[in-house]
Amino acid sequence: MGSLGTARLFPLILPLNILSILPSTRLLSSAVYRSVVVPRTHSSQQPPGIMLSKTTTLNQHEIPGEPRSAVVHHYSLGALAELEADFRAAIPSSPPCAVGVSVELAPVGPRIQTLALATRDKVFCLSLRQSPSPAQCKTLRELFSNISYLAGFEFPHIIVLLSHTLESNVTGYDLSTLALSKHRETVTPGGFLNSKNLSVDARRINERWDGDTLRSRETSSGTPEPDYALRAWFTAMYVT
Repeated sequence: MGSLGTARLFPLILPLNILSILPSTRLLSSAVYRSVVVPRTHSSQQPPGIMLSKTTTLNQHEIPGEPRSAVVHHYSLGALAELEADFRAAIPSSPPCAVGVSVELAPVGPRIQTLALATRDKVFCLSLRQSPSPAQCKTLRELFSNISYLAGFEFPHIIVLLSHTLESNVTGYDLSTLALSKHRETVTPGGFLNSKNLSVDARRINERWDGDTLRSRETSSGTPEPDYALRAWFTAMYVT
């Protein structure tokens, strides 16, 4: 957790109408952020019946000294109780655990379609195809209350969307700006990981972050599809 402790941290309260300017606006003025509650209207449609989670596996060879693989658990809203139990079991009570977060935006929004939370060896992905019910929002708020350190890249966007989803304040660390005082510019995820471990291939990290497509490539066949579970996992490995 030494990386977080070296940054100058300034709280920022975001305006209620911030959703109207996403996703084009980037708010990158500080390293720690606190959201405000954004009221929303719940969908009258109820989630389907309980669906058990499924698992997949992520692998990596780009970050020496870190876990080579992580189990990714996928949940629907109907399996939210299972997600909460699995997540609590994965978070140690001591010392405080850092959790990486990444979100996939819905095609129409701004709204979260997939929420990914990660430790160093586990990723929990929740599909939010529809708005959670009040009871489900309460469960999600309780889940987030167990996170001592929540961190992500471009975190100002993420906490606004999380606040809208959870109907609750969200606080965390924006890794995109932790090095601003030194570099005076936003650093890529690969650049951040390389600053912690010089043996990390920053370019390869950035390629995987963007969906395995070279950043310098002007044209490519098809559209890269970022893996949000991988983004959350790489983030967790940086802050732990």
